Amino acid sequence: MIRDRAYILDALIVRIMKSRKRILHSALCSEVMSLSRFSVSAQDIKQRVEGLIQRDFMSRDTEDVTVYHYIA
Repeated sequence: MIRDRAYILDALIVRIMKSRKRILHSALCSEVMSLSRFSVSAQDIKQRVEGLIQRDFMSRDTEDVTVYHYIA
């Protein structure tokens, strides 16, 4: 069940990033929390974002680490 939620969060974050291309961490967290069908903590989101960055789905801005960019 936990693994399923991780995949759901990954898909949700990627969907948001595809539509926004660039987003602040706080805006991403609030959007994920509002769109998720289950309760999500900021720590859960942070873990999923780190995984997506490692897998090259998104990256951090070089000047402002609170900004993420979608990698097409």
